[in-house]
Amino acid sequence: MSPDPLFLLPVAAVSAIFVIALIFWIGGKMSPNVPKNDPEKLAPYACGEEFQIEEHGINMERFLIYALYFLIFDVLTFIMAVSFFERGIMPAIYSAVALASVAVLVMARRHK
Repeated sequence: MSPDPLFLLPVAAVSAIFVIALIFWIGGKMSPNVPKNDPEKLAPYACGEEFQIEEHGINMERFLIYALYFLIFDVLTFIMAVSFFERGIMPAIYSAVALASVAVLVMARRHK
């Protein structure tokens, strides 16, 4: 006769919590006792070297152009995958529209 699953679930949960608490307690007992205000513990990493934070300028226009390229090619890939079994010229039309939008982006960038 097997035990009832509704009885085993709380037993498993309590056992797991007990094992986790036991592991934390043993880890706390085994860890070294370092005072919280120890100067070595509060020292910065990399031997105390302080690095200057450099500000990097992000060109948002360039980022948006790359985002548009990604969007166009991502949508093109999805449309081509979906319309692969479509009969007729529809996949070619989808590709032509996507490539025309890329051409418009390239031409607009050159005219700046």
